[in-house]
Amino acid sequence: MFDFANLIFVVGVVASQVQLYSSHDYKPPAEQDGVVAVSLHREWYREDGSGKCEFEGVMVPFVRDWAVAERRDGVDEVTQPAEPDKIAGMAFLVNKKVCAGKEAEPLLRGGDKYRLVAGGNFYRKHTVMATDLLTTPREKQPRWLIQVFDRLERLAPMNAIAADFLATSGREVAFVRGLADGSIVPRPQ
Repeated sequence: MFDFANLIFVVGVVASQVQLYSSHDYKPPAEQDGVVAVSLHREWYREDGSGKCEFEGVMVPFVRDWAVAERRDGVDEVTQPAEPDKIAGMAFLVNKKVCAGKEAEPLLRGGDKYRLVAGGNFYRKHTVMATDLLTTPREKQPRWLIQVFDRLERLAPMNAIAADFLATSGREVAFVRGLADGSIVPRPQ
């Protein structure tokens, strides 16, 4: 039964998401240990829309390292095993809002595109829904989030894009990791 509390939560999630449009064409990394810098924007009519602000971040492959249980025909439950060696899609982590004439604003938003893999394209004006990861409860965080953070940290010593992302958003990443493991950390300022 869909109750009032669920309705409030759904409204909150929808309100915390923003639709971002790719500012350029991007090729997804072919390897799991790849990272691509991306720039996105909002609709032109928004206060922070196209031509006024850019949302910068990274596109990082993720794998489905969890099993998925599905009900088919409303009767049978089928479990798809985890596929930790196969790229399932691309995670998009946005960590800077850059507006003309203003200092860059740190943030941490995330979204994904399943089935966007090597050989595909994330074309200019394609969209991704990005959720505010700093306010999303840990049980609602994307399942791929911690593996993507781990990948960025592993790549940072040899990849300038990953290193720049973590240098800009280290406090935000630590805060979200605290949400994910249930420990208490102060909210980044």
